[in-house]
Amino acid sequence: MKDSSIVFLLSLALLVHLAVGIAVGKRICTLSPLVLINLLAALAVSAYWAGKWYSYLFQGIQWYAADQWLPLCALLVCGLCIAYYAGRNIHAAVFWGIFFIDLAAISFALLFFVFFKINKLF
Repeated sequence: MKDSSIVFLLSLALLVHLAVGIAVGKRICTLSPLVLINLLAALAVSAYWAGKWYSYLFQGIQWYAADQWLPLCALLVCGLCIAYYAGRNIHAAVFWGIFFIDLAAISFALLFFVFFKINKLF
């Protein structure tokens, strides 16, 4: 995947995050789209780590427990989002906190790919 493709995808993700954040913040729509954006970001992280988990389990690659904090947090976010959609009453501040962490991660990744050239990422 080329740097320009990654920058485009990150820019698109950033614009979607900002649009949803503004719409929910101005009360144009309910909290549900914010939760959906959080769920999609957590599913993307989990999908990325699924390949690594396969390698850990079936190809004998050594892993460390500290490596699993990020995917564990992503699975926790997935659980919270699913619980929200199942009718659990979870405070909106939780989802706003997750949203801003996602927004910061996307922003930093976008800045990284804009200012640093990588020859081969994947």
